[in-house]
Amino acid sequence: MTMQDENQIKITAHVKMIAKTGKVEELIDAYEAVYAESRAEPGCEYCELLQNIDNPQRITLVEKFSNYRAFKAHMQMPALRNFIDNLAETLTNTVDVSFHITRIDCNGSRSIPHVEEPPVEELSFRPDLMDRLDKRREVK
Repeated sequence: MTMQDENQIKITAHVKMIAKTGKVEELIDAYEAVYAESRAEPGCEYCELLQNIDNPQRITLVEKFSNYRAFKAHMQMPALRNFIDNLAETLTNTVDVSFHITRIDCNGSRSIPHVEEPPVEELSFRPDLMDRLDKRREVK
């Protein structure tokens, strides 16, 4: 896949976290401090923080970007890096991060027309972008 192709693919990140007992509001406040800056970034189409009804300590962050370049720039944003660096204080060790290519958007449009398998393996998320979050997962 070429860089041009990467920059035509919409990327959505899902970050599923479990807050430590008594740390839910602190986690929500920490994300709220990053939210306005994230929404103002070029290419940020959507972001929200969700709280599970059955287990309020389960928090899911969903962010969608118009292309890989915008997502990559977002992951280098100082406020977001600071948020990631300080997650360990509010979270249990359970963090599940997944990245998704938009195949059909909310308008019913295909973002990757007529492709059998999306070229996910060619996008370089973990090596250059997710190093700090991966280290947080390793903390026991």
